[in-house]
Amino acid sequence: MQIKTLYKTIRTDGGVTVSPDKPESGEYTEMLRLVADEGKLLTQNGIDTTPCVDVDFTDGWYEVDAPEEEAEIFETEVS
Repeated sequence: MQIKTLYKTIRTDGGVTVSPDKPESGEYTEMLRLVADEGKLLTQNGIDTTPCVDVDFTDGWYEVDAPEEEAEIFETEVS
């Protein structure tokens, strides 16, 4: 599993921006992007899975083997 730091800022129009680039000024909140390794998916409960998720904490997230057909679909979309 890869873990990447993200930065969440509130824009002046009230919207939210999440970016891997650290803001040079202003307030921001750090988040984490979890990305499953090839052939894996992420889960917290062993049932619901995703290849990637943005979270505040990594607690409880772990990788499971992706079902054969889902791994093939994901590899096709990424290629």
